Amino acid sequence: MSTALASKRILVLFEPGRAGTAAIDLEHQLAGSDQPTVTVVSVVPQATTGSRCGGSALEYNGLLRDAVARELEQARERLDQMGRATVSELLVEGTDPPLEAWSAAAGFDLILL
Repeated sequence: MSTALASKRILVLFEPGRAGTAAIDLEHQLAGSDQPTVTVVSVVPQATTGSRCGGSALEYNGLLRDAVARELEQARERLDQMGRATVSELLVEGTDPPLEAWSAAAGFDLILL
């Protein structure tokens, strides 16, 4: 690929499993040897609080956030190993703006889902 993506900002939505791996691989294929600015993002879903059987929603949400943060860090490290300057962002459902609004405000040139 040419240097068309060299000065571009790319957003990669990372989800655990094959979809996340495919998004990272696609970024690598599209950018080739170009050096775009890459942001990898994950969204943490949140359980609502209230009466329920079992553990606290707050405890569950904390554990889920920690797990997603670890997976996001692994994705960022993988992109770094590919020679990308990578930034990672963790969006928390109900706290941070929705992914669509957040990514539009950030002005990415290409979004890989």
